[in-house]
Amino acid sequence: MSFYPGGSRGTRSGTYEYSLDDEAMTDSMARVMEAEMASLYRKVKEHALPDAGRLERRLLFVAIARGMLKYLHDQQEGSIEALSGTDASSHSHAVRMEINLNRQVS
Repeated sequence: MSFYPGGSRGTRSGTYEYSLDDEAMTDSMARVMEAEMASLYRKVKEHALPDAGRLERRLLFVAIARGMLKYLHDQQEGSIEALSGTDASSHSHAVRMEINLNRQVS
């Protein structure tokens, strides 16, 4: 399982730079947040989300995604406890999260 927050893209020199353009947002958590914001806004306000403030919203979504992934990475212990069945007996599942804040991981 891999996660990419968005907000960075590769350069010709092989390094990464911060960016809020469409390329840096592709297949990212921030892009999903942006789409969900637009959808919810339309449902609540009954008109499209204005373009004004788009880059500031993207910055906010990237920051939230990066912070959330850093937190999950720092807290992961390799397994999660799960409850299932009618007797609610617990069991463990090994979980390995691939988190890269600069690029997508295949």
